[in-house]
Amino acid sequence: MRKIFKRRTLTIILSSVAALSLCCCNPTYHEDDPIIDDGSIKSIVLDKTSLEMNVGETETLSVTISPENAINKTLIWSSSNESVATVTSSGLITAIAKGMSIITVKSETGNKEASCTLTVKEGTISVKGISLNYDKASVKIGKTIALVATIDPYNATNKEISWSTSESDVASVNNGVVTGVSVGSATITATSNDGNYKATCLVSVTQDDEGGDEYDPGEPSEDILQITEAGDYTLEKNYKQIYVNAPEATVNIDLNGHTIENNQNSPIYVADCDSVDISA
Repeated sequence: MRKIFKRRTLTIILSSVAALSLCCCNPTYHEDDPIIDDGSIKSIVLDKTSLEMNVGETETLSVTISPENAINKTLIWSSSNESVATVTSSGLITAIAKGMSIITVKSETGNKEASCTLTVKEGTISVKGISLNYDKASVKIGKTIALVATIDPYNATNKEISWSTSESDVASVNNGVVTGVSVGSATITATSNDGNYKATCLVSVTQDDEGGDEYDPGEPSEDILQITEAGDYTLEKNYKQIYVNAPEATVNIDLNGHTIENNQNSPIYVADCDSVDISA
């Protein structure tokens, strides 16, 4: 009887140990048990997934992260084509050139991200101002001077300018070229067609000296550009004087970022020319 009793006791003890071991190695989880959070961002959402902009425009994308109380909220922004658009660390996009780019924002760990497809168009760049090379000038009766209007910004879409004179019997103006008509003063106004911005120059017309010689620039020099025939001219340097003597011809002068400095009453002397068109 004792031997049988010992065997049964050993069997019960071993069975209990096995059951306890199985219970400890295979714990059962429930839905309401707490989940350990590492504090990272779980999702990123942008307010726009596609966007159209014009060259020169800026826009900021708004981003929402979840959870709001994430420990590491650091975001990294990037543009797939920085020649088309750039983006700052705050999501500010600047459209640079026509084309497409993907704007992406990622969590610092890189496992969560969102993106926006950006299309940049050339669009319209508005005029913001206009200025003249002179606010005061003088010219003799029968002579001409040229006023140069500069549009701001330089790459504005519509650079067209309208010219007018306050006293047509004193001084006339044609595309910036002012002609003295009679003794007196006149205000010459350049107006941008885009935005209606204005710039003015007060022109005084004086009597031509009787028997006086016409202006002669003399021999060509580094400071003087002489134009004697029709054509399109692009300045490759700065000049102090331009002398145009091209009878019945049309002359187009592109300043190309250069200047004409006045050292002899007027920066451009037109002796004989059908028209002179000056552009910045």
